[in-house]
Amino acid sequence: MTRRVALLLGATSAADYVAQLLLPALLVRTLTPADFGGYRILWMVAQTAVLLLSLNMALNLIYLVPQQPKERRGAVLGTVLAYLLVAGSLAAWLAGPLLSAVTGTELDRLLPPWALPLFVCAWMVSLPFDQIALVAGQPRIQAKFTLAQTAIRIALLGGAAWFTRSLSGLAVALITLAVLRLFAVLVFAKSSGAFPALRVDAKLAVSQVRYGVGFGLGASLFALRSQVDAWIAAAMLDPIAVATISIALAIVPIIGVIRQAFTNATVSEVARLIAAHQPHAALQINRDANLSTALLVFPLIGAFIALAPDAIALVYTPAYAAAALPAQLYAAAYAICVLEMSTVVQALGDGRFVMRSGALMLACGTAGAALGANVWGLPGIALGSLFAMWLGSALNIHHVIVRCQRSLASIQAWAEMAWLLGLSAASAASSGLLLTHFAHGSYLQRTLAGGCAFVVIHGVLAISVPPIRRLHVRQWRARVARPSPLASSHS
Repeated sequence: MTRRVALLLGATSAADYVAQLLLPALLVRTLTPADFGGYRILWMVAQTAVLLLSLNMALNLIYLVPQQPKERRGAVLGTVLAYLLVAGSLAAWLAGPLLSAVTGTELDRLLPPWALPLFVCAWMVSLPFDQIALVAGQPRIQAKFTLAQTAIRIALLGGAAWFTRSLSGLAVALITLAVLRLFAVLVFAKSSGAFPALRVDAKLAVSQVRYGVGFGLGASLFALRSQVDAWIAAAMLDPIAVATISIALAIVPIIGVIRQAFTNATVSEVARLIAAHQPHAALQINRDANLSTALLVFPLIGAFIALAPDAIALVYTPAYAAAALPAQLYAAAYAICVLEMSTVVQALGDGRFVMRSGALMLACGTAGAALGANVWGLPGIALGSLFAMWLGSALNIHHVIVRCQRSLASIQAWAEMAWLLGLSAASAASSGLLLTHFAHGSYLQRTLAGGCAFVVIHGVLAISVPPIRRLHVRQWRARVARPSPLASSHS
């Protein structure tokens, strides 16, 4: 893959992410909190159904299609679409009764009875849209698909919310988006010639389902952890709480993008070194990647914690000011990503441990969030997530120490991490203290003043504190000396 194509795919994914991040800022200004909560519940049900029933069948096309001769690739795609139709129909049949059993009948007055099952089924069947052109070896077309979806998503959902100002209108827009995605898959499959003669193959279906069960369910345990909080908010509180918790989670994807960038850059080398029986070298790469992540993530989280009340009120209106404290707790929970060890665990091939720890995290996170919701409401739910995230990180670290026979002190740059954490905490506390003098300013003025204060204080402290200054200089020299991985990539 050329550098230009890689950058194109990255840019289109970033544009789609920004659209998904900012679209709620429009919706909260046109929908009531209850209707916006219903919109988030629609997505919650669809995403949970995908995690539980899709078995990653659409994503697995990337691995399965190249293994088949061209004349059988239509059968691979056709079998996946047939499976997703069956899974989507099952999810549609179960979605309404299960949601009513968990949340009661409060959503029934906001949403037509046909909207939830139709959207869940349509979205499930449209899943191949997200990689169909990549599977065919045409990444530029996939980038165009992503950009087109971004524009259509904004136009459909924003237009429906603006003109109808109702959850019903938004539901129609979501169903239309899912149908357009499926239509694009079918048109591309026929016009590209990459998937001739779409059909269902029973033998392929068995092998594809077996492959999906092996790899899909393991990933689902971890992904479901992010869905539990919204389900608990829906079950123990109300749709408005679901809307508030979704806004509180807005910081999480930003942290994930930074973490994933460093993970993607090192995962193959970590796996190669583990396979070559060089765990010490693999752990050193992981240690360096985590330290680089901390250089970016800790200041981001510090600034967010200082600015969250004003920034959330500015972007999402003061109606969702209750999201500020849960958002700060979520930021603290996901800060643990700077101690990422899952790539080492996976490279070691410890699948059973991954399944056990994933199940334990899901169980503990669910119990903690439910208990927290009962005691403290939305902040308690976020606190349950914090406990689960930190528990999962501790389990991974302990497992790697035992498997690789290393000491706790040697597997991470603990001293440098502590300095960076202290720097960001001091900058956040100083910025927050400074904002107390702007109590009568607007949300925009307070956000800008706090942001500028954080940048200045953080920069001055980073230069003034010798260990942090030396760390930044060392990281900069290493970055200059090391060529970009993309620069040496080839078509």
